[in-house]
Amino acid sequence: MKRIELLICMLFLSLLSMGQAYPSLDLSGNPDTIKLDGASGYFELLYRTQTELDRQLVMTQINSFLEQQSWTWVRVLEMVPTSSLTGRLVVGIKENTTGAPRWCVFLSLLTGRHRLVYQYGPGAVPKSYTVSGNATIYPGKRTFVTLSGSEQGVTYDLYQGAALQASLPGTGGPLNFLVTTGGNYTIKATRGDVSRDMNGSARVSYYGVLEGKIVVAASPKVMLSKDGEIKAIPFTLAPDYPQGRAELEEMMRSILAGECVTWDSTFFLGFVTPESPLEGQVVIGRGPNCSDTTKQSFLVLNLVDRILIQALQAPGGILEVYNLSGGGEIAEGSTGTVTLSGQQPFVDYQLYCNDVRVEGARISNQRFSGLRGYGYYRVKACQDGREAWMNGEVGIWPEITRSVVGGGGTIRNSQPVSITLPGSQSILTYRLLKGGTVVASRAGTGGVLSFSVSETGTYTMEAGLQDYFVPMTGSVTVDRDNGIHYTSTEPHVVETIYLVLS
Repeated sequence: MKRIELLICMLFLSLLSMGQAYPSLDLSGNPDTIKLDGASGYFELLYRTQTELDRQLVMTQINSFLEQQSWTWVRVLEMVPTSSLTGRLVVGIKENTTGAPRWCVFLSLLTGRHRLVYQYGPGAVPKSYTVSGNATIYPGKRTFVTLSGSEQGVTYDLYQGAALQASLPGTGGPLNFLVTTGGNYTIKATRGDVSRDMNGSARVSYYGVLEGKIVVAASPKVMLSKDGEIKAIPFTLAPDYPQGRAELEEMMRSILAGECVTWDSTFFLGFVTPESPLEGQVVIGRGPNCSDTTKQSFLVLNLVDRILIQALQAPGGILEVYNLSGGGEIAEGSTGTVTLSGQQPFVDYQLYCNDVRVEGARISNQRFSGLRGYGYYRVKACQDGREAWMNGEVGIWPEITRSVVGGGGTIRNSQPVSITLPGSQSILTYRLLKGGTVVASRAGTGGVLSFSVSETGTYTMEAGLQDYFVPMTGSVTVDRDNGIHYTSTEPHVVETIYLVLS
């Protein structure tokens, strides 16, 4: 690089000795070295002058200088004024087919700090992509600074100011950098020893309410019972920042969604302002700590006064086991309920039907409501990797009509008889029992249901679903005609003889 700077000085002296005209420009608004890829294209140079210059004359003088130095691969195409003394030069470049890098110089006579243009071979300079991701966060919130594209074989470095924060390899697609603190973020791409700044930047700011607009009226450090509890810290908002309440609500939704890296999502955190818009409580809670280690969470609440909410909970908590009740038969279109005899706060209660978890079921006030599925329900409590099944199970079934069993009678000439129900439900299974033993079954028809029997005995029916069956009303008897009959129209006398033993 020192050799190139020496050559620039020699060029400048040569220019003066030859009396060659060159416009008096200030190019200090551009990088000292402008690095270009080997492909054809164009770039722009910002300029400033002390007096208004002739556009065509400026272009002619610069291009003449470039040609004199045999830099024919670069040429000023246009001079675009933005005011009488400022503007930009549009410079075209040809593809570098020489197999080696090449350079040229644009003189900045008003400053003496000339600009070097350096063109690599094709594909050497990383392509340019755009940085985005402006966001408003609280310290610890996950957000992303995004690069619109990337190249394989290129390393992309994320900077916060001048400090390197993270590096990612190019994938051929967009890149996302996770950030959790405020600041101005830029990205630099590097291939080998060639680097290039990506277009634009991302500004990540903090919520204004955290900039000294909230104060607490008690210690921001809370210790929760190992068995779980809820505690509150009173706070006051500054009256000159009316949007503070809305920002706290946004923060609360984000924290409860698990978007904070410093706050353990197993802790509840809420900002409650029940009456006054300027006063409220930071509500912190957790279920029992069933793990072997102390649980803790942190949240910066005031950046100016350095107020840090800290929640801790010692280990040793247990999951309580409660009894289940509820269930039963429900009418068509109705729903069932499963109830626990107790409930620990912030414990994950999971509902199962026939040993399959019911997705989306949520407990409220010790109840799972709105249940439409039929079967046996159980409840499992989960916390910190521990599990406990609640006592018992309850069934929810369709409401079953107890119809009266009819039919039966006498079997004659080996012809079977029918045992019937006047109505049946298509969702149910009906079973015929003889002496308490199931001898036949069939699905409900929605109408009359009939079984054909050829054996004598007393018959009953039951109806149900899965393994839940209830008896129908009554029973019928079936007997058989043995074929012996006696008929007479004359009266008969039956004589009885008594024997007396003495």
